[in-house]
Amino acid sequence: MVELRTFDDPRAHSDALANAVSGVLRASLAARGASADATCQTAHATLAVSGGTSPKPFLQTLSREPLDWAHIDVTLVDDRWVPETDSASNAQLVRDTLLQNAVVGAYFLPLVDVSKPLEAHVAALNADSRRRLPDVVVLGMGEDGHTASIFADAPEISPSPRRIASSPCIRAARRTRACRCRCRR
Repeated sequence: MVELRTFDDPRAHSDALANAVSGVLRASLAARGASADATCQTAHATLAVSGGTSPKPFLQTLSREPLDWAHIDVTLVDDRWVPETDSASNAQLVRDTLLQNAVVGAYFLPLVDVSKPLEAHVAALNADSRRRLPDVVVLGMGEDGHTASIFADAPEISPSPRRIASSPCIRAARRTRACRCRCRR
């Protein structure tokens, strides 16, 4: 069911979203804790977030949420094929806004490593067993209607069994990373 919520200001929106996301992460950790105890494993949850300018206030608010961040992996739903030092890097945004305060103990799984060839890195990302299906995915929408670097009219975007794929960014002459998740059974 889709529920429309309106907020009086951006701060109220950021607070509500951070509260909702932290609630789901807390519940995921609690649910996995029971099964993890039985197998002597540690419960983990995964959060995947968008980059861009819109999520900054939300990420800053979430960074102060008192969760068991040492057991929460953080990753991105997309990123540009640029070094993390580039101002266009979503990884840099996450490090500067979310991976602060209470979240410093979280394990961050960035999508980009420009020291490796693109296709080899995409293959390595897809083979990485640490990359779990996210418990929470926060998607934003760009002014041009894209979400997670997926543009409706991009011919390169097609159904694929891969979880992580690359596609050219329509507005920039850079490679962009789009995370498409599927369940691992």
